[in-house]
Amino acid sequence: MKPSLVLFLLLLTMGPIESPRSAWGENGVLERMEDEIASIVGKARPLVVSIRADHPEPGRSGRWQRNVGSGVVLDSEGHILTAESVIRGAERIEVVAISGKKYPAEPVGFDPESGLAVIRVKEPAFSASPFGDSDRVQIGRWTLVVGNSMGVVSASAFGLITGFREGGRWIQINTRIYPGNGGAPLFDSKGRLIGIVIGELSPHRSDPSRPGVPSATLAIPINEARRVARHLIADGEITYGWLGVTAGPVNTSTEKPQIMVWQVARHSPAHKAGIRRGDLILTYKGHPIKSVWELAHRVRTTSVGQVVNIGLRRADRRVSMPVRIEKKPPSRRVR
Repeated sequence: MKPSLVLFLLLLTMGPIESPRSAWGENGVLERMEDEIASIVGKARPLVVSIRADHPEPGRSGRWQRNVGSGVVLDSEGHILTAESVIRGAERIEVVAISGKKYPAEPVGFDPESGLAVIRVKEPAFSASPFGDSDRVQIGRWTLVVGNSMGVVSASAFGLITGFREGGRWIQINTRIYPGNGGAPLFDSKGRLIGIVIGELSPHRSDPSRPGVPSATLAIPINEARRVARHLIADGEITYGWLGVTAGPVNTSTEKPQIMVWQVARHSPAHKAGIRRGDLILTYKGHPIKSVWELAHRVRTTSVGQVVNIGLRRADRRVSMPVRIEKKPPSRRVR
């Protein structure tokens, strides 16, 4: 954390001080912090665009429905990363820059699995975003969300990283998002892109009658988002590895919680290799498996056709199973 931000937090917790001019006066801590924030926002805003996606209105000829979202420039060739939900089914896509200039865009690829999509502006006139390393982000770090907030292009909001979910699959932040923020970029305190806002976590998600106040905002780490984007740009789609098991944590009498196979899909790679219900999954390609989400991530990112060794405990003995990973079928929930 930068010194000015540290001093600001101290000011909030120390109570009255003898010389308030050092904080509130000319060139005080708060003014320096404002300048620092304004500089970060100023660098980030030109990299963010508003996206308007028009869909034919069902049963009403000539009428259109519009989705509005946000996106971030990936490269100088005009590729823009956004949320798949923003442009799903759209027949007309328009990108609006911070200057107000409008550009027609075309879809490049969609990935419902990650919730990401890539579109391309036909007349690129943007600079690429600087990328951070999302594997190195930490809880408590400052973040900046820039997006189309309720019609305000490149509206900005600061927040904090409050945690990670599903073994690091999501970055959780405490910044409230609004309609139009889907696909908005998440920057760190140096203005580097570290994630893509994909949605909110509601405290009553299982009960639609109690929407409540969203408890957190979730973003896909940029390292994963860039991996998805590279596949979408190259091939128009991304394929995920599939093992074909449903698994969950189980406590054993002598060891830490391990991952047990609860179900094996028929004709799946796991089924063909001889993996059974009740097997404990210990390792995947030699890496210890400590959570269901780690297993899912390693399987998803394994190349289709690759043979991997999966270490199991069956009854009282350890076994190693070579498994050829296959392409994940549509709508499969098992890993």
